[in-house]
Amino acid sequence: MNTEIFNRAVELIRRGESSLEIENTFENEPLGIDTLELRSLIADARRYVEKLQTEAFSAAVGAFERGETRLEVEHKLREVGFHSWDAQVVAGRTKAKADEHTHEFLK
Repeated sequence: MNTEIFNRAVELIRRGESSLEIENTFENEPLGIDTLELRSLIADARRYVEKLQTEAFSAAVGAFERGETRLEVEHKLREVGFHSWDAQVVAGRTKAKADEHTHEFLK
């Protein structure tokens, strides 16, 4: 696997670009791989980002349930590559989810 292309694809996916947009970005660059390999690499990068987001969400909920603050959770999310705005949004959503779990537990 071409790590450089994979990392760039991950970055573009995290910016919100579609697979077609990413493929077009690489279209005029001499990559040394064919179109099918590029598409496979983009698909692998997309799966990686989705897995990272799912795991980060779950870990953030757990952090809130352990009593960590929103600031601590946002900091941890930024450490694993989330942009500041995304870290704030994810922290807000995971705090709500953790509060929901706590509320259900207390019923």
